[in-house]
Amino acid sequence: MFSSLQAGCIRKTNGGFSVGCADYMWGSGVKGGFVRLFYPSDDHDQNIHVDSCETKKPFWLPHKEYAVGMIKYAKLPSWLLGNAFYWLLGSARLDCYWNASLYSPSSSNETDSTQNNFQKFPCVVFSHGLGGSRCVYSSFCLELASYGYVVAAVEHRDKSASATYYLKEDAPSFQDPQWIPYHRLTENEDEFQMRNSQVHQRAKECMQTLNFLEQLNEGQPPKNLLGAEFDSPQFKDRLDLDKVSIMGHSFGGVTTIATLAKDKRFKCGIAMDAWMFPLGDELYHHTVSQPLLFINTGTFHWRKNIQQIKELLNNETVERKMVTIKGTSHLTQSDLPSVVPPAAWRFLGVNSESLDVGKIIDINRTIIATFLSEYFGVGEEYGDSKILKEESEHVLIGSNVELDNLTNKL
Repeated sequence: MFSSLQAGCIRKTNGGFSVGCADYMWGSGVKGGFVRLFYPSDDHDQNIHVDSCETKKPFWLPHKEYAVGMIKYAKLPSWLLGNAFYWLLGSARLDCYWNASLYSPSSSNETDSTQNNFQKFPCVVFSHGLGGSRCVYSSFCLELASYGYVVAAVEHRDKSASATYYLKEDAPSFQDPQWIPYHRLTENEDEFQMRNSQVHQRAKECMQTLNFLEQLNEGQPPKNLLGAEFDSPQFKDRLDLDKVSIMGHSFGGVTTIATLAKDKRFKCGIAMDAWMFPLGDELYHHTVSQPLLFINTGTFHWRKNIQQIKELLNNETVERKMVTIKGTSHLTQSDLPSVVPPAAWRFLGVNSESLDVGKIIDINRTIIATFLSEYFGVGEEYGDSKILKEESEHVLIGSNVELDNLTNKL
């Protein structure tokens, strides 16, 4: 079982595009930015699909420090299990191609109407949760890219990532990395003060990422400190910056809300299992004017968290929706159930109550595709017009958490 996992990839995508992937780091020190880009790629080159090109597929965990940090986040002895976790998952690869070419209509065999639809791509900025990274939600980022989105997965430098690093601007690529480990809250720290400060920094990093996408689209991006292999000029005038969304999971879900409040360039947002605690009064519903979708799992939420979400849902001027996927737990909205053997799930806090992991991923993908296609017109064929309107076997409209002794139907 372990050997087959080490040779595997994240669950394959459903969209019509092959997917390219690249890392981009800019600026010196912790105030710079770091993202992983997922984007539609040319698929006319048949050689890209043969086994000899397997090395073009990037690793899910790029460095051991990420594995150690994830074990630390799970409150397990990282000195003992970090290396083992990296050995187990360090060879897992993503179903995409490293530094591949951006999809070019002129080089494809698509019809003229299809080419016109993808002269420019809408964009999504993705924010990870506590103990996450730019890599841990790759299944969703890959899927969106396969529909025709350019996705920038932020790796936050607020010490909430399992690990991250920065480079000195004058250093060669990946020499002398300055690692920022995951920080666990201590007894002497005020949790709200710390998390609220982090969510403001995270929102700033998401806005900074959109600034970067604008520069990339203008053909004037900052220097990539990771090297010159990535072909940034191909993105000039190829991003539709009138169609930009933000989404995130857990701490990334509340980061989504904070970013929407601060920056109206983001046209809509998706908050997956949003952890509302870090959000201060200054960032509540009176400053969030964009459409917003909450996708909840079945076991994560509690009364106060849902009450805080309800405050944002009570908006008559803009679309707000919440759905709950039955038989799911918090980390089923990440890559972990796909790459970690089920025998190890409980150690990392992963639990799937009743649904198959593949089914959970597909339901999340369908909900996301449906919501975004309503605003951006991309990926509609991968959605389901009923899934956000009618309850079904696996999807509840609203929450399964009872408020005032009544099941909350929001």
